[in-house]
Amino acid sequence: MQKIGLAAFCVTTCVLVPAALHTLTASSKQVAKLAAPDAQALILDGVRIDAAVDKAIVDPGDKVKVTLKATGAKTQKVTVDVLVLEATGTGGGRVESPPNKVALEQVSLVANGPAREMSFSLRGYRGAEMEGLSPFGRYTILVMRPRDAKKLDRLRRKGGSDEMGYNEPFFTMYETVGDSIKVDPPTQDQDGTEASFADVIETANEDGSNEPELGTPGTSARLDVVTRPKGSPVAIKSPETARVGEPFTVTVRVTNRSQTRIEKMRVELSKPEMLYSVHYKGLDEEHVQMSEPVEIAMKPRETREIKFTVTASAAGIVGLYAHTWNDDNYNLNDVALDAVEILPKDSAPQIVGRR
Repeated sequence: MQKIGLAAFCVTTCVLVPAALHTLTASSKQVAKLAAPDAQALILDGVRIDAAVDKAIVDPGDKVKVTLKATGAKTQKVTVDVLVLEATGTGGGRVESPPNKVALEQVSLVANGPAREMSFSLRGYRGAEMEGLSPFGRYTILVMRPRDAKKLDRLRRKGGSDEMGYNEPFFTMYETVGDSIKVDPPTQDQDGTEASFADVIETANEDGSNEPELGTPGTSARLDVVTRPKGSPVAIKSPETARVGEPFTVTVRVTNRSQTRIEKMRVELSKPEMLYSVHYKGLDEEHVQMSEPVEIAMKPRETREIKFTVTASAAGIVGLYAHTWNDDNYNLNDVALDAVEILPKDSAPQIVGRR
């Protein structure tokens, strides 16, 4: 990834980590501001059901809250299933493995009645990929008609359908579900003209017997959530806040957990480039300058600290994505995620360390 600007950095080697770096725990509050929580809607029996999560990024083991709210032309009861899936990655091969099921819950809602809330713990499992672990734990929360959710879960459990072990029936349906929620209100009529959700509800009320097929816009809602890296040998120490135009220091701590010497380990600090499944709200690269990557050698079981200088030219949230790369052993590559809030230049100085 191309860097903007060039700043000096320094490298400090140590075997014992200083006591100050025991606070290498990033602020969940700041990181949560990096992405907008997902919100989608579906139509069921003429009722609109709005679904939303409270966070797009959570710490491993933390909970995400899901809120469901039903509205319609009249008071009526509807039932949906909430299916929570955990990505498992490719298992180190070419064929993607089906996700794990975290939960499958049924919820009854009353149109124009109170919202329903539920929460799910996300352990932060990071599946194996072609080049090591997935950077983040990835979770998908689907709100669907009960029969669709149960069918999708049955297909998920059936396993591979070809000689490579690829579960084609599951992924065919799963991708259809994904397509169905890409069109949020306004949706489209069959002739291609735009129609509001109110128009869809009215049509459904006139002919409730013709339920649309799964994959039709409005037949499901999909909410994506990621967890920060769990058990990574890479960690970040940074201030919680800084001011526009004032450089601040970010310390990246890297540990070689192996019993072998690493001749070349590339350490880089950049914008979070792997948060493609969430709505990223951090500052663009044009507003942030970071030190160039550095290559280091590491002894077995050694810990090193690399200091990067970061400067932001606009107020907002700076996403910090520290990642390591070794060409000889992909299993040594890993990441850390953090964030710093950039305050206006005329604000009171608030550069403080993590507590």
